[in-house]
Amino acid sequence: MAENDKVALVDDDDETENPNEFIPLDEHLQGDDDGAPEWLVKIPLLPCWDETDDGVPPFCRGDAPVAWWKVFNPSNRYTNDNLIMIAFGNVGFKYFDKNRKYWMGAAMWSTLISIAFTIAGCFALSTNMNIVKNTHWVYVVAKDMSTDEYFTAHLGLRSLVYTSEPCTVLHCERKSYAYSIADHNWPNTFMDGGLAGCRTIAYGTAFGAFTTCATLLFALMGTMNRMRFSSDANIQKALGMITDLCGFISLTATLFNFGSACWGDINRNYTGFSNISVYMGPGYACYCVCLFGAFMRALFHWVTPLPGRGSGCVPSLPKSLVKKLDRDGDGKVSWEEMKLGYRDMVAARRLKAQEKAAKRKNKAQVEQPLSANGDDKL
Repeated sequence: MAENDKVALVDDDDETENPNEFIPLDEHLQGDDDGAPEWLVKIPLLPCWDETDDGVPPFCRGDAPVAWWKVFNPSNRYTNDNLIMIAFGNVGFKYFDKNRKYWMGAAMWSTLISIAFTIAGCFALSTNMNIVKNTHWVYVVAKDMSTDEYFTAHLGLRSLVYTSEPCTVLHCERKSYAYSIADHNWPNTFMDGGLAGCRTIAYGTAFGAFTTCATLLFALMGTMNRMRFSSDANIQKALGMITDLCGFISLTATLFNFGSACWGDINRNYTGFSNISVYMGPGYACYCVCLFGAFMRALFHWVTPLPGRGSGCVPSLPKSLVKKLDRDGDGKVSWEEMKLGYRDMVAARRLKAQEKAAKRKNKAQVEQPLSANGDDKL
């Protein structure tokens, strides 16, 4: 490979030579051949999201080459610094890039609100009667025709609360039934057979409801990182695109199946019972709010590219990178050109990083206090 080719692939005058490297605000404002992106000046930067924070955890820091497990390091060749991740980081529209403070902010606030609702809905995992009554996912009212007495059932995710007559001034008779116990002495046949399918789906939903609630904090951190121009990275976008989309689809399926089993499939004409009514409870409604937050995150992760990029709906390499990889000048990049050209770019960047590190080390040695040897005394 000719030396001139290697030099051409790394242009120090091109601010986009490293597609994974965040360009500070002052360098963005210097502009490029397409004109200065003056929109950066107009975007209000909230103090809570400081652009000097690159979003990289301390244990993931380090200069290239970095260990494979430092997944959030911009120089990680598996999660950030490769052509596939760069192409996916380019998915989205420039409008959402320019206004990421608002749109990713909307995803962040919807996630923050949904966390509170999801925690409330997650209390239905409890087996405490008072908690289950207040956070139930399904509420059933029916009349036992053999006794002419009404009863209710508040169904949580791991237990239900059965309330029946006779009632006193203070309360009615209540009893809790845990789903994990197979053989219950149910008070009537409707509680046994009529709600069997709903109890099964509720118990199967319990673990998923818990993991959904537990992982929302990481989803919130992802939206906050992508709000900032300084901390957005290929891995941050990829995680948001894939995990939040899968989470939205799986939660939609879970809520649909739960609603079908616990509302649509319950027989309102069950033999021996009348006036059967079924209502979805507050716990189910809280997870519908969580579903809305998941939709917002998935949507804005997909439509918001990395800073300075935006190829629409199709993954593709940034044009500035294509120009550097196009070795034969035909305007197209073959797989061989990508492999060889990107290898040279990575090698050149690593050499440049090593040179900078060496300069910093030499500068630190020169600037050591001369008083250590007593040479500063005249």
